[in-house]
Amino acid sequence: MLRKKLNCLNLMAKHKNKGFTLIELLVVIAIIGLLASIVLVSLNSARKKGRDAKRAAELKQIQTALEMYYDNYNAYPVGSAGSDRGCWINNEGYSSCHPLGALKDSGLMARVPYDPGTNTYTATSPCEGAQFYSYWSDNGQRYMLGTVQESKTGSCLCNFGWGQYQICLWGGSW
Repeated sequence: MLRKKLNCLNLMAKHKNKGFTLIELLVVIAIIGLLASIVLVSLNSARKKGRDAKRAAELKQIQTALEMYYDNYNAYPVGSAGSDRGCWINNEGYSSCHPLGALKDSGLMARVPYDPGTNTYTATSPCEGAQFYSYWSDNGQRYMLGTVQESKTGSCLCNFGWGQYQICLWGGSW
C-alpha cells in the first residue's frame, strides 16, 4: 500500500514539472521579438529598393512622354518644377508651377507621376533626404529629369535645379 502511495506521489510530481517557468517563457518571447525586429529591418530595406525601382521606371515614362511631346510640338515644355509642389501632386495642367502638366494636357500621360516616397525636399547634404522628381528646361530644346534614391547615399551624377541627383535623364540638344 505504501508503495502504491509513493508511486502516486511520484506521478503527481512529474505532472507538476511539465509546465514552463516564467523565465523560460520570457526568454522565448525575447528571442521572438529579436527575430521580428530583424525581419522588419530587412523589409524596410526591400521597400526602399522597390521605391527606387519605381522612381527609375517613372522617370523613363516621363522621358518617353517628353520625347513624344517634342515630336508633336518641336519643343519640350519650358520651365522647372519639383514633384513636391501642390500643382504637380494635384495633376494640374501646364503652368509655370507645373510645366510637365503639358504632357497631361496633350493626352500623352493621364497623370504625371510623383515620387513614391515622402515626396519632399528635405535634403541635409547632397544626394540625401530629398525625395522628389525634378524637371528643368530653359529653352524648350533640352531638358533634365532627376531624383535621389533612398537605398543609396552619395555618388551624385548630376546637379541642376534644386540640387544634386543620382538618377539623371537628359534629352534634346546640349
